Amino acid sequence: MQELERCMAGRSRCVARRQAAKAGNTAADKHCNHNAEGRGAGMANKKASMKEPAADGQLVELPQDCRMAALPALQTQLLATLKQPRCILAAAEVARVDTTALQLLVAYRREAAAAGREIHWQGVSETLREAAALLGLAQVLELPAPIPA
Repeated sequence: MQELERCMAGRSRCVARRQAAKAGNTAADKHCNHNAEGRGAGMANKKASMKEPAADGQLVELPQDCRMAALPALQTQLLATLKQPRCILAAAEVARVDTTALQLLVAYRREAAAAGREIHWQGVSETLREAAALLGLAQVLELPAPIPA
């Protein structure tokens, strides 16, 4: 659980904000698109959805926009599933994903394995699959093979 919490602890400022601040730009928030997205009413559609434990495990639905603004809610959901023997990650609807989200999923996978928990995927979007492959994380995440069209 510590690795999963550490993963999210250092992400409070994005690269664009750091670069803008380094350049002396006081309007750094204008360069940070997730800053505005992560606050207020828009957050409701970004949260991960966790269903009641099913007989075969806890279901966590990853949000369509699985980027930095949605990750605190997703992290909370994932941490809660570490108490269950099995978790099912539903990722078929993921349309946007960033490296921070993939880091969170890798950290979660490691924490679950260390605790002897099973993680299973219920659908993986092409977006998530491509991002994981690009970063060399498809095997680490143990993504299922794509279903031919």
